[in-house]
Amino acid sequence: MQMAIRDRQLVSYITATEDVAQGLRLFRNQLPRLATSITRSISRLFALSAVLREIDIVERDEPLPLPVQDDLDLLLPSLRRTLDSALDMVVESRDRPYAVVWGEMDRQMESEEDMGLPERLDLYHAFLSLQADVLHGRRHPLNAGVLREDLFLLWDAQKVSVLREERRLIGSSAALPLRPGPSRSRSDRLDLVVPSSPVSSSESWSDYTRRPRLPRLPTAPDPPPTMPSSPTRTSTSSRTVQSTPTWNSSNTVVSSTIVHWCQNVFDRPIPANAFAREDRLTAASACLGSTDNEAIRHLRRDDFYSALELTFDDGQLHAAFYFRPGDSRARILLTTTDPRGKQSHYCALLTNLKIIREASTLQLCRAKGNGRYTLWARLNFTSYERMVLFYCTFVAMKHQDARPVSHPDLIENVELQGPRSSQGEAQDEVQEFGGIIQHDRMQHALRMYKDRSSGVVRLEASAHRGPMQDVPLWTAFLTKYATDPDHVCLERDGVVSLAAVRPPPYVFLGGYEPQRNEKREYILEFTTDEDAKDFVEIWSRVCRANR
Repeated sequence: MQMAIRDRQLVSYITATEDVAQGLRLFRNQLPRLATSITRSISRLFALSAVLREIDIVERDEPLPLPVQDDLDLLLPSLRRTLDSALDMVVESRDRPYAVVWGEMDRQMESEEDMGLPERLDLYHAFLSLQADVLHGRRHPLNAGVLREDLFLLWDAQKVSVLREERRLIGSSAALPLRPGPSRSRSDRLDLVVPSSPVSSSESWSDYTRRPRLPRLPTAPDPPPTMPSSPTRTSTSSRTVQSTPTWNSSNTVVSSTIVHWCQNVFDRPIPANAFAREDRLTAASACLGSTDNEAIRHLRRDDFYSALELTFDDGQLHAAFYFRPGDSRARILLTTTDPRGKQSHYCALLTNLKIIREASTLQLCRAKGNGRYTLWARLNFTSYERMVLFYCTFVAMKHQDARPVSHPDLIENVELQGPRSSQGEAQDEVQEFGGIIQHDRMQHALRMYKDRSSGVVRLEASAHRGPMQDVPLWTAFLTKYATDPDHVCLERDGVVSLAAVRPPPYVFLGGYEPQRNEKREYILEFTTDEDAKDFVEIWSRVCRANR
């Protein structure tokens, strides 16, 4: 019987919500500056308790409908994690200042799907109220799907946060920092070895942020050979992220305790919108370059660190990004496994490659000259968002390298738009809007794109001028909001606010955060009122087209 299975677990949640509400009253008295926000949280906690009691009463008499059970199974673990964090804060306030422990909890929650305590409680209450409506036969809300997706993303982010905490605890107690040792023609391609250029003395991103240099880490002894470890997590986007790869090789590479910004891109929930069936290429991911079975040993020798690993085609191909802290040199290591289990390695500097999109694949190419290329590797993607994030990560790491790109033909130019038609129109991703925004006295190019195949709508900001011009700085996926014209609001003096951005923008520069207002809403501060008005009008047009 369902009652025995659940063992009246809702009662424990009712008690916990009320305990947290009582504890927050202490903080409201001690932190008058936050009294309004804390009062809102207290009110929402008691409202949550009331809805949980309502559902519990129904559950005492009869089993809950299966869809309600499934939704509760999604909500309750996330709610438990949030309540535990709040209760831990209350306990710690006995020995530490209220402002300090509140700030720590707030930062932890903001790092998980960019949702503070009041926003989470609002989401939980709205979702539980939906379940109560279903149980009492009331009208099914139209936003149920959006609430469910927001909850999925939040719970995914919380699980990732738990994994990070576990890795941090393990690393601090036992681990040593280790180091590893416009139109184009795509035919008639021949290999060209592109030489590296001299080291540049300037820091490419210095105009945006002054970030500390990572220290050179000591060399650790080679660990014994191991088989590739299991993925750390897999999401509905068919993404596997393994930030500490191991390899079946005597030159095993183990990642260090250095955290590169690209881990924060992929170590988060990612929406997954598939390509249209006619745009899915059947060719498998593959590397067509020359094998380099000494690649891992050379990476160790040259002081490169593992930044990120992704898998393709159900683990048949691994793509790993490596970087060198001293000069931000970046390499990509591809590893394939044949049917007999034999691994082959392929390695290249990012500055010696260019990404070109073809339907559902990204092609990593070497330059032949005169705008012609030879294919080095092909990566097949199942979702458009994952393709975007790989592309942006690749291009950003490539241009953050202290050495410039080695050949003019290797500089990407809105490659996600795909090849041009005979009329000069993009065949894949279409730019709906382009304008200039500013943040901290720096100007960024802002573009709104819509992908023809997947229907994804996204924003992308990049440097407006200088050596990093048009290199992605951040991107945000807005597809689920792209039927609501009121999701964007023209505030004042060229400022546009976004009602919500979940998941939060994916950032391709360490230490950078997109601009927000005092309500924690993301804002776009355009340099002209005309650009701001055009953005709002074009957003409305996109929303009408999506209905």
